[in-house]
Amino acid sequence: MSLRLGIVVLAAGFGRRYGEGNKLHQSLNGRPVLAWTLDAFSRLPPTSAIAVLAPDDALAATLALNAGFTPAPNAARATGMGGSIACGMQALGNDLDAVLIALGDMPRVAHSSLEALLAAFSATDQIVVPCFEGRRGHPVLFGARHFGALRQLGGDTGAREILKQHAALVREVPVNDPGVLLDVDTPKDLAGAASGLPRNPT
Repeated sequence: MSLRLGIVVLAAGFGRRYGEGNKLHQSLNGRPVLAWTLDAFSRLPPTSAIAVLAPDDALAATLALNAGFTPAPNAARATGMGGSIACGMQALGNDLDAVLIALGDMPRVAHSSLEALLAAFSATDQIVVPCFEGRRGHPVLFGARHFGALRQLGGDTGAREILKQHAALVREVPVNDPGVLLDVDTPKDLAGAASGLPRNPT
C-alpha cells in the first residue's frame, strides 16, 4: 500500500530578519524563493498539499496553486510558527499516514532527501528527521499519531516540543544534503542559496 502523504509548507511568517521586502518573494536565480521550495515538494505524490500563507500574499497564493498546493491563509500568523503548523494541519485532508512539515524559505532541499525520509518511515508513531553532518534539519515527517498535537500548536517554537516529548520515536536519517539546513533568513543567505541551484530550471 502506498503512503498517504500530506505536505504542509509554512510560508506565512514575517521574515523580519531579512530586512526590507518579503524574503519569499526575492528572486533566486530568476524565480521567487518560495517557487523553488514548492516545486521541490510538488515532485512527491501527496494525497493532500497545503501552503500556509499570509492572507494578503497574492503572489504566494499564485505560486502555491501553480505547484498544486491548496493555499491556507493564516489570519493568526502573529501567533508564530506553531500557529501556522496548526492552520496547515486543520486544512489537510483526512485519512493520511504522515505529514511532511516544511519551511517555505528552504529552497535547496534535494529530492533525494525527501525520498530518504519517506523510505525511512515505517510506523505511524514515528517522527523522521533529516540530518546533515550530525545536525538536524527540515523538513520533518510526522506519523499520523502526532496529528492531534500538531493541530494544537501555538507560539514560535514550532513542533520542537513534540520532538522533545517523543524523543524515543524520533528517527534521524543521514543525508548528504546541506539544503536541509539552509534557510533564507538574510540577503547573505539568499546569495549563498543561489550557488546551489540551476540558472534555468526545467
